[in-house]
Amino acid sequence: SQHHVIWRRNMGNSIFKGAQLRDDGQLELDIAFKDTNSMDNVGVRYTLDEWQHYSEATNNMVEIDPTAPVLIDITEFARPITIKFAVFHEKYGMGRVWDNNHGTNFEVHITNDTVACKV
Repeated sequence: SQHHVIWRRNMGNSIFKGAQLRDDGQLELDIAFKDTNSMDNVGVRYTLDEWQHYSEATNNMVEIDPTAPVLIDITEFARPITIKFAVFHEKYGMGRVWDNNHGTNFEVHITNDTVACKV
């Protein structure tokens, strides 16, 4: 079964719609964009250790389906964990546009079977 929390946060051009823990151990982040014209990449930069280290996960399907979720593989991490992240999208010739929740980052807290989000 899938465990999820649904919430909405309007972020200018984007809306963060929710997070879901999939059966395969991946965290699915549902991010929608109001204007997908000229977008070539969307994703998140995330950390598990207060930004000492970070990784990125992207929606590689953005040109085909800009509504496809961003997936973070969390199968190797012990729980409970907290993932902090910022959302980005890239437009051709314009670089990255970021949303980090007004400087506070987005957070997803994951226990063995629940997902909770802080906005």
